Amino acid sequence: MANCDILLCLINIILDFTQEEFDYNPKMNYEAVDIRKEITSLCPTFKMRAEIRKIDWICEIDRLIPNTFKTDSGRLKRILINLIGNSFKFTTKGFVKMNLSLIKVLEKDAIKISITDTGRGISKKD
Repeated sequence: MANCDILLCLINIILDFTQEEFDYNPKMNYEAVDIRKEITSLCPTFKMRAEIRKIDWICEIDRLIPNTFKTDSGRLKRILINLIGNSFKFTTKGFVKMNLSLIKVLEKDAIKISITDTGRGISKKD
């Protein structure tokens, strides 16, 4: 299985887990959205969660990312909530960080989203 197929499979599994929490629509719904507004709307919830756990929440958005970007904002939010939520679950000290940067993929602008944390990670046995 190619890396892209594995990643797509993983994303679909994550979306299946979160579909009950949201109004699930299996079709991709691409529309131009204010990507900064969409992303920063999630930050207060994560900031509060970080304060409760006594860790740092860091959200960095590259200034080169345009305000308007074509995406499925509902699906993007579900993925981020799931990934960041898992980072918080396994991080007891240090930080959880989300970084968005502008990259080129096949000559087109894309956004790379990285979630990093100081959690315990997956043991080498697993």
